[in-house]
Amino acid sequence: MGLEIFYELHAPAHWSNGRVQDIVEQVHDFALRLGFAEVDSVLANDPDAPETLLIKDTSDAALPPSVNSTEGWFFRTWPGEGCESAFFGLCRFPGTVAVNGVETPTGWGEGWHYHNYAKREDLEIRTSRRKRSAN
Repeated sequence: MGLEIFYELHAPAHWSNGRVQDIVEQVHDFALRLGFAEVDSVLANDPDAPETLLIKDTSDAALPPSVNSTEGWFFRTWPGEGCESAFFGLCRFPGTVAVNGVETPTGWGEGWHYHNYAKREDLEIRTSRRKRSAN
């Protein structure tokens, strides 16, 4: 069992594209100073392969429908050995989407959002791997 971190980032709907891009660039610059093994460049949301969120509160669905972003920016980080990549950014998502012909709230509201999770392997697992590879 390892450490899992779930996170949500939000910005008001009235923020301009330029302001959001500037904020994501500032977070990216901060990430570069953290000593991570990898920090990728900031990417604009690709309309043909948009970033997605799952509808937040879906009580009757085994797998909640996803919500595609319309615009935004994000980047990938990788702290190093034993860690998964973590993505950070802000993308604009609609407050509602049509699910089976019914207008359904996404649970995220209008505006700029991003949520994801990252986990770290258990120290005991990594230690035992190192012992095996040293033998």
